[in-house]
Amino acid sequence: MPVNIQIKDGHVKDLVLFYVERQKFLKAQINMLEKEVKEISAIIMQLRQAERTEGATEITPLANADVYDDKWPWVRKITFAMEQVNRPVSTREIVDILTEYEPEFIADRKRAIASVSSTLSVKAGEEFEKKQGTRGEFEYSLPGKDNYISNDTQSYGTSIGVDDLPF
Repeated sequence: MPVNIQIKDGHVKDLVLFYVERQKFLKAQINMLEKEVKEISAIIMQLRQAERTEGATEITPLANADVYDDKWPWVRKITFAMEQVNRPVSTREIVDILTEYEPEFIADRKRAIASVSSTLSVKAGEEFEKKQGTRGEFEYSLPGKDNYISNDTQSYGTSIGVDDLPF
């Protein structure tokens, strides 16, 4: 049930001033938090890169261009995801990677998959290379990345010789 409150004209100006200042304060807080999120994203990316590089003991700061930004267009987001795994990936795998940086994709996964899929369909051949995987899904990669290992040809487990068997 709505409540009607009457405010005297003399107080309206004060309330407008209060709310304008409150709005400025909240925008400043949002900007500060967005900056902190970008810094944390940079740290996460550095740690992931360090995991891939054996023996990495020192982490150097990343340039701002290397930090994930949720305001990027879909092409840049997809390129970023492909660069993170450095192998051909399916649409679903791209969304999984991007979900780590944009958790709201968890709530609306179908929309994220549809957006990635439509971007890949339109940009295949220009921005991304497309090939049929053995599991029926298309895999996409960045052009000129021939040193990728396909998902379908990866080995699973550890290679052992006959001498290593316990019997």
